[in-house]
Amino acid sequence: MALIAPRPLVAQEAAAHTVEAVKVYDKGHTAVRALDGVTVSFAKSRFSAIMGPAKIEGSVQAVLGVNPSTAFQLFSVKPLEGKSSGLDVNSIAVYKEIAKDKHLHIGSLVPAVFKDTGPKQLRVAMIYGENQPAGNYVLGMAAYNANFSNGYDTQIFIKKASSASSTQTLDAIKKVASGYPGAKVLDRASYKAERAQPINQLLSLVYVLLGLAIIMALLGIANTLALSIFERTRELGVLRAVGMTRAQLRSSIRWESVIIALQGTLLGLAIGIFFGWALIKASADQGIGQFSLPVTRLFVIVVLAGIAGVAAAILPGRRAAKLDVLKAVVSE
Repeated sequence: MALIAPRPLVAQEAAAHTVEAVKVYDKGHTAVRALDGVTVSFAKSRFSAIMGPAKIEGSVQAVLGVNPSTAFQLFSVKPLEGKSSGLDVNSIAVYKEIAKDKHLHIGSLVPAVFKDTGPKQLRVAMIYGENQPAGNYVLGMAAYNANFSNGYDTQIFIKKASSASSTQTLDAIKKVASGYPGAKVLDRASYKAERAQPINQLLSLVYVLLGLAIIMALLGIANTLALSIFERTRELGVLRAVGMTRAQLRSSIRWESVIIALQGTLLGLAIGIFFGWALIKASADQGIGQFSLPVTRLFVIVVLAGIAGVAAAILPGRRAAKLDVLKAVVSE
């Protein structure tokens, strides 16, 4: 469950029944009233994660501060070297690709500049393999509290206990969130859908552009066939003279159109798949690392391309079939 609030949430008493509340992106005494029953509270520095800006290795980064004992219950960062328990006041965890690029290893010193405390030298205590949603650098809560003075509530993530009903939990948290105008309560599916919405909108735009490209391709194929028929008038007349029927001629023009359409489609798909794969590989450090090929959609595109080829051949095929055989044979 995710509670997303448009303003800082003030300190509240918390109650939960078969629900574990895990706070993200702040510190303090805020908690969530989920279900009547058992009181759950988080004291300062016990929240799962907080986020703030810092200048690390010469560039400004959004740095996550975590309580190692609770944060990684929700965020699987896949530690590769070191341990999360080593994140003390002078330590930092680094994403594997950053460690590789900067030649960092366990015990290396990382220069950092914080707004409130100035320059620091932080020791690498852990190298991890998954940077979403953790980011490229992670501090322990001790180091975060020592270098950041302010924190604001923006999101609260709630991990439901296995014995709790998802519907009951969601309804109870919505009642709590109703006290904060503009706050949104999302279950896992809704949260994933919200995060995917911008990508889906971009894909919709791509499909619109694809539709326009298909229309232009149809015009191009039809124009090419019309010119081809004009240039091959004599050859078509000879074919008709030796016994080819009008239906067979239309079929020949139709297959020529379909072959042109499918050749262009398959070439475009091959190039598109390659660049899509390359883009995924290049975006690995942004947490986009899974290449998924939409086989069904690609198959539909190929079928539509074939149908479009048939449609583009209708007028040229009709014109070729109506040629006068004698005039076509003696044409130059």
